[in-house]
Amino acid sequence: MTAAEPYGLQALSQLDSQIAEVEDMLSYCNDVLNTGECACACACVRACVCACLLVLLLVLVGVLADKWAP
Repeated sequence: MTAAEPYGLQALSQLDSQIAEVEDMLSYCNDVLNTGECACACACVRACVCACLLVLLLVLVGVLADKWAP
């Protein structure tokens, strides 16, 4: 935590809170996928992967567009 000390206690508290929210959401998603039908879980995973790939593609297109802009 020494690397984060210059940011102050309030910033560290907010970061800890955000990390806890992400952990809760991941735990919830894990529970839903484990209790649901296999086809439903596969569809959810496929949709998440497609969304992540779409975001990555859009970022790459934006970076390349900025690189080649006049």
